[in-house]
This record gives sequence, structure tokens and C-alpha cells, in this order.
Amino acid sequence: MKKGVYFSLFLAGIAILVVLAASYFIPITLTAYSANGVIALVKDSLLGIIIFHNLYVLIIYILIAIALIFISLRKIKIKVKR
Repeated sequence: MKKGVYFSLFLAGIAILVVLAASYFIPITLTAYSANGVIALVKDSLLGIIIFHNLYVLIIYILIAIALIFISLRKIKIKVKR
């Protein structure tokens, strides 16, 4: 693979981590309707909606992002001229 592909993997990993971190601070208000006609407003964060309030899904997203970053860092070699 070319260096450009690994750099893209690096950026994708960073982007996943940034989106997960930023989505924690974005509030979302949902309207929930029940069968007996009760309407409820549910306040949540975007992160809660993205991960379905499941810690395992969050861990999987973080592991994928870290794996992308480490794979790309191992393959990208920066040459320093002296």
C-alpha cells in the first residue's frame, strides 16, 4: 500500500475519535410517543444515540479508531534529512 493510503487510515482514526468526543457535547431532544397517548420529551446526547447506550459498542468504535491509527503509524516512516 502507498503512504497516502496509510495517511488516510490515520486521518480516519483521528476523525472517529474526534466525532465520538464531540458528539458527547451535542444535546438531542427526542419526542417519544407511547401506546396510551403519553408524550414524553427525552433529552440525550448524540453519543448516546450513536452507540445505542451500549458500552461495548463504544469500546468497539474506540478500538477500531486506535487500530487504524497504530496500523498507519507503523507503516508511515518519516525520513529526516541531516
